[in-house]
Amino acid sequence: MRKVFKLGITILLVFALAVSAFGCGQKPAENQQGAADNNEPKVIKVATDATYPPMEYVNEETGELEGFDIDLGNALAEEMGVKFEFINTAWEGIIPSLLTGQVDMIMSSMTITEKRKKQVNFSDPYFNAGQIIAVKEGNDSIKSKEDLVGKTVGSQIGTTGALLVSQMEGVTGKEYNTIGDAFRDLKSGRIDAVVNDLLVSKECIEEIGGGVVLVGEPLSDEFYGIAVRKDDTELLDQLNQAIKAVKENGKYDEIYNKWVNK
Repeated sequence: MRKVFKLGITILLVFALAVSAFGCGQKPAENQQGAADNNEPKVIKVATDATYPPMEYVNEETGELEGFDIDLGNALAEEMGVKFEFINTAWEGIIPSLLTGQVDMIMSSMTITEKRKKQVNFSDPYFNAGQIIAVKEGNDSIKSKEDLVGKTVGSQIGTTGALLVSQMEGVTGKEYNTIGDAFRDLKSGRIDAVVNDLLVSKECIEEIGGGVVLVGEPLSDEFYGIAVRKDDTELLDQLNQAIKAVKENGKYDEIYNKWVNK
């Protein structure tokens, strides 16, 4: 009986040691996994309306987001030690997506305006863009803003181009969900002109295969900024520091030359 008792004790001790060893063996693995997770960069969700080449658009072959804003955003994220996750968001819902917490910031060729400043805070300007008039090739009747009176003029909904058109007396405005649709209607003769950002207009004309030209001088100087929530002052400070850094270290010029001076 004592042998059986001793044998039982021995088995229990071996079992206890095995359980103890197993437990000790698992814990470091969990800690290592936790450490690995902690080493992952913080993800910042960025809303962008990817219908605005060359600033932001979807590469039809790869399905990936590309453009000036995408490359610049990734450069800023590297400076900040974080990762930007770009989320393709329709323009009309882009500010609401920020205000409701679905995203952390907006980087989408957004012009800094007093009206928008009432809802969001903007970073330091990172791009200067002006509005320009586009007409169908061969249309010599429109050469300036004054010539738009009595005409139907297209723009993208919610943009500064749409705002400019709405303020023009005697002009019929037609707003589109995407600027590409406006340029296609212009080429087809459904509207008389389009008012839009200079750089994006050039890209759209190339995309639709020509048939549209830019006329007159830019109607305005406009600056793009990155939008964040009013209370997110820490993120705003980090963005401004990163914008300054990429302009000083030459990364901004590389990206500008790639997408603008190509």
